[in-house]
Amino acid sequence: ITHTPFWLVGVGDPKTVVPKAKKIQQILEMPIGLHWYRWNPFGFDENYPKFFPPHDGFAAAVAEMQANNISVMPYMIAHLWDQKLDSYDSSVIPHTMKTKEGEVATSGSSQVTFAVMDPTTEFWQEKVKSISDQLFSYGVRGIYVDTVAARFPTYCYDSAHNHIPGAGNYWVGGYQQMLQKMRAGRAHGSQFFTSEMNAEPYMNLFEGYLNWWWVFPNQQPIYQAIYGGQYISFGRRHLLDDGWAVLTKTAQQIVFGEQIGWFWGDPSVDFKEEFKFVKKAAQTWLKNRRYFTGGRAQRPLEPTAPLASISAIWYFQSDQPNTVELPAVLNGVWLHADGSLAVILANPTDMPQSASYHLPATYRCPSAKGNALSVNIESRTVKVIECRVIAARDRGAKPSQHAAS
Repeated sequence: ITHTPFWLVGVGDPKTVVPKAKKIQQILEMPIGLHWYRWNPFGFDENYPKFFPPHDGFAAAVAEMQANNISVMPYMIAHLWDQKLDSYDSSVIPHTMKTKEGEVATSGSSQVTFAVMDPTTEFWQEKVKSISDQLFSYGVRGIYVDTVAARFPTYCYDSAHNHIPGAGNYWVGGYQQMLQKMRAGRAHGSQFFTSEMNAEPYMNLFEGYLNWWWVFPNQQPIYQAIYGGQYISFGRRHLLDDGWAVLTKTAQQIVFGEQIGWFWGDPSVDFKEEFKFVKKAAQTWLKNRRYFTGGRAQRPLEPTAPLASISAIWYFQSDQPNTVELPAVLNGVWLHADGSLAVILANPTDMPQSASYHLPATYRCPSAKGNALSVNIESRTVKVIECRVIAARDRGAKPSQHAAS
């Protein structure tokens, strides 16, 4: 996952998924990730935990894509059992979460009802592990375990379970145990797990987090400033996006150090012109991945002169549009553990832009005049300026000789 700058979503049969993924990889000319939903003949949000058998040709499709620089990451979920399945029987019910009234705790919709499983039970831990073990046996590079890092705990009142009834830390603890078992089943250490959103208790157990709902106004890279280098953030939701929304989201993604994309459909067709900027952002991530995988975000630079303001509509849900205000040039600052620094600037507009910044006293940038940094950046472009951080006692030293790019 540390070499995957872009994510594409695939849905359904290999006959449709493989050609699209190979096409996008060839356009981007770099490694990509494929987040594969419905890789089996079952519908979405039903039949859990029945994930096998996969579609015909699944194993061959995995091998073909991964031979073509496409890391395959199938979808699974780890807390639900569809009550309409024949497998939901008296052997399963003792391992479900229970309400105060002693009933099975459920989740779902008018079409399907799921039992919520207790992650502390060995039965359920081993069941979920068997799914990930089987997926890894097909050679996939990663597995997406839905909702674990996003879902709030369900309380269980079953006194027969190995935890206190009601509230407690057992939900998180149970998933930590389960994930440790799942990780032990990997064929090699480069195989990875990811989950939805970014809960801290699981960070040492997931290599990446899908932060699709980072689509709100006034976002700042605080999480990356605290936990940068400890996990990979990837993906933004592109629900109902127009081209301008794609451009502005992509610009914020790259300065925030996120892997680009998580596009459904065919973004090279749906966003033909904007996809050129998407490619530039993904190239920038790959070229500078050492900062995103081994560094932390710093406070963005403050402009010394006002920048033009731009706005876009980013949807959280179809009935929840957010008006997002951004500067015409976005910037992010990433500090590597070795003291090197990258100032990343993104201009998603269709006009060249200029920006001026006052650098902190400890920053040394070759293209700066003292602590004054002025940049010109072409339209729909990402620019990286490499700098260094010096210790306070060395402030009188000569500027770093690192070349700007």
